[in-house]
Amino acid sequence: MGLVLGFDCCFDSCSVALFDGERIAESAFESMQRGQAERLPMMTAEVLAAAGANITRVAVTTGPGTFTGVRIGLSFARAFALARGVPCIGLSSLEVMALADGGDGVRAAVYPAAQGVYGAAYKNGETLIPPSLLSTDDFIIQLPDGPLTIAGAAASDLAMALGERAFASGARLPDARDVARLAVNRAPGENPPHPLYLRAPDIRPPKRALRAQGMLPGASA
Repeated sequence: MGLVLGFDCCFDSCSVALFDGERIAESAFESMQRGQAERLPMMTAEVLAAAGANITRVAVTTGPGTFTGVRIGLSFARAFALARGVPCIGLSSLEVMALADGGDGVRAAVYPAAQGVYGAAYKNGETLIPPSLLSTDDFIIQLPDGPLTIAGAAASDLAMALGERAFASGARLPDARDVARLAVNRAPGENPPHPLYLRAPDIRPPKRALRAQGMLPGASA
């Protein structure tokens, strides 16, 4: 069996990993809020140099996440797969976090967002709540009764709100090791590497440009 090469740049980290079907052959993980575009190619070269390059498929997180991070990861992964002539698998960052410690039972992932949380939930690997942007209260209402494991940067707060039935796992960010592992048995056609954006981009023109267009005080006539 060949190797699965996984990537993630969705949130405040950058990671690359190779999975051989039984274990992680090599991996690299760095915390960073910016600079993924520069580090990802270098990290990939380091991982491939250490573990070989018999790659049969590529996998990458599709979001939700930062707009820049999602685009960097997807663009690099798709280009790499195209160059190697291998399929590229897309996985939600929330699914990767939720299933990082296993797929049994009910598992959820939550990550802070400006308008609430990004959240998703799974039961025995099947989707219960698809990746969504919603308030914490609305997410809690949709969760089933009974014990559950929660991952993600907002896991501790949600576990505290749910009480004894909830356990916060150690997965706080997506990791390429889990991306590669989960992608082994995924069908490429059913898991395309398309971006998953749950909110509109928070992009605003510079004030200088707005003034030039007469949209701010101080604009020239």
